[in-house]
Amino acid sequence: MVKKWRVLAKKEMSLGKFCPIIKYSVEKPSGEKIEDYYTTDFGSGVMVVPVTEEGKIIMVRQYRLAVDEVTLEFPAGRIEEGETNEEAASRELFEETGFRAKEFKFLGKLVEVPSKNSGRVGVYLARCVAKNEGVDELKIGQTEVVVTDWDGVEKMILEGKITEALTMASWMLARKFV
Repeated sequence: MVKKWRVLAKKEMSLGKFCPIIKYSVEKPSGEKIEDYYTTDFGSGVMVVPVTEEGKIIMVRQYRLAVDEVTLEFPAGRIEEGETNEEAASRELFEETGFRAKEFKFLGKLVEVPSKNSGRVGVYLARCVAKNEGVDELKIGQTEVVVTDWDGVEKMILEGKITEALTMASWMLARKFV
């Protein structure tokens, strides 16, 4: 049976708002001690799988500094203080795409890199999404909206055009509802 590690010490070493680092001293069940095991805590987030009334899938293409690449993914982001998961899903969908949804369905929770990050992501299916009229494209952010169909998402995953892991996992959760 797999046993938990025992935490001997825990120290927050934040390098700023976008880099919350935690240093642990731990003891493994084998007795081995690790004095400097680091993790991050980016908090909880949401990912939205948006589907139009016509069955089209809405995705976003955006630059990601950490991997120095433009990625293709579902809209996602952190839950702000005082915000519900569904409010965050609605906000992120609008901020990144300019679309609004009539209905959200919770699909499940994902854990981001559990060896190094304590963050969890709630995945939502957004139904009947439509472009919000009068949206200023410059206010949406540095994203490009991509409209595809469900087969197109699968094809882009298999071709390596979608590489973001949470998007692939969210696609798996949403498949039976689309």
